[in-house]
Amino acid sequence: MGEEHKRTYTIRIPEQVAAFIEESARTHGIAPTTFIQSIINRKFKSRDNGEHETEIATGTALAGKLDTLRKRVELSERSSRDRFDQLRYEVVKTRATILHSLDQTLSATVVNQIIEASDQTAREYIAGIDGDTENRS
Repeated sequence: MGEEHKRTYTIRIPEQVAAFIEESARTHGIAPTTFIQSIINRKFKSRDNGEHETEIATGTALAGKLDTLRKRVELSERSSRDRFDQLRYEVVKTRATILHSLDQTLSATVVNQIIEASDQTAREYIAGIDGDTENRS
């Protein structure tokens, strides 16, 4: 195969389009320039064959769907983290409220016994969860 003579064009594109091109190229594991060249080559080399244009349209639609799916997965992961953080906040807030209430109504000795008993129960619970995880493996 001989080296094809190529011409150089300098074009300006909007920042959003450039970002999309760079992301699409990264997704395909190629340089943005190579990505643009392949799109242009497919478009103009396939004038005699409408089949390639259909392939490009299908590929573009598929890339769009994959991008949408990726964004939804990221949003779901973020939502899960946010829900977990909210639950953890509520647990800590409830614990602090109960301890404050106990400090106000009971003696320090009784409060310390309650905290120690709660700590022991929590450790047993965690040990039980770890045991279940090991049994499932």
